[in-house]
Amino acid sequence: MASPGARRGIFPGNGGDMFGLAFMQIGLIAILAFEFYEVLPSLYADDPDGKWNHMIPVIFLFGNTLLSFWMVIWNNSGLKSFAPELPAKLKPGWTYCQFCQLNAPPRSSHCFSCGTCILRRDHHCVFTGSCIGFQNHRYFLTFLLNFWIGSGYAIVMNTKYLHQAGRLWNYKDIISMFLPIPAYVMGFTAHFNFVSGVMCTLSIVGFLLAAVMAYMQMLHIVYGQTEYERKHKITDFVVDWKGTLREIGGTRWYIAFISPLVPSPALGTGLDLQKASEKKAEDIKSV
Repeated sequence: MASPGARRGIFPGNGGDMFGLAFMQIGLIAILAFEFYEVLPSLYADDPDGKWNHMIPVIFLFGNTLLSFWMVIWNNSGLKSFAPELPAKLKPGWTYCQFCQLNAPPRSSHCFSCGTCILRRDHHCVFTGSCIGFQNHRYFLTFLLNFWIGSGYAIVMNTKYLHQAGRLWNYKDIISMFLPIPAYVMGFTAHFNFVSGVMCTLSIVGFLLAAVMAYMQMLHIVYGQTEYERKHKITDFVVDWKGTLREIGGTRWYIAFISPLVPSPALGTGLDLQKASEKKAEDIKSV
């Protein structure tokens, strides 16, 4: 039984997810292009070395953000892709999904937007049109970290840019920066100033959005649960924050979130996740 609106390939299967994905992708590229081709060249027109001192971190942060964004989408945690490896008989702790018509391992749950059960499902992200799970949770956190720092960096550069242009001195400039569309309609700003205002607004919205999502993720990590488990009060798999980061980041979890290019193999396959009590029993036996 297929779920309505299920995704097809790497693209979402419903309009809401497609809009969220397009908005995020276009917004990221627009912010990067504005910083790279307008803000930094204007600020450092007479200082090429100073310009590249800022361009390098901008390229690093937004390059990691864009790559992590697509790694989230590309690395599907859907159970159907693991169908050949699934047992024919129901194992202890496993459940049968009537929609996937497959035996699902512990910590997996069905997503109707994706049309499949997701291994170690955290939540469905409308901005990537994908579920965050065992295969891509690391890239989602890397995306949030780089996007948050990159947006903050862009806000600082944009403020310097507007200050240099003498456009932060009256109420019209402030309205144009935070509410560019109303400011344009009311005639407070010219065409180019409107574009600048939109880019500043995108940076601020991106920074706040990434901060809120990162805060929620940090809460789940501290509590040792996924978002799905916290919502449904499932505590069978609770581990400490370091154990959670290992589950998400892999063997090199301590540096894995800097960039999606850092090699950090996952611990297991997502089909062999144990309850906290089972892990403790194994640790005691190994002593």
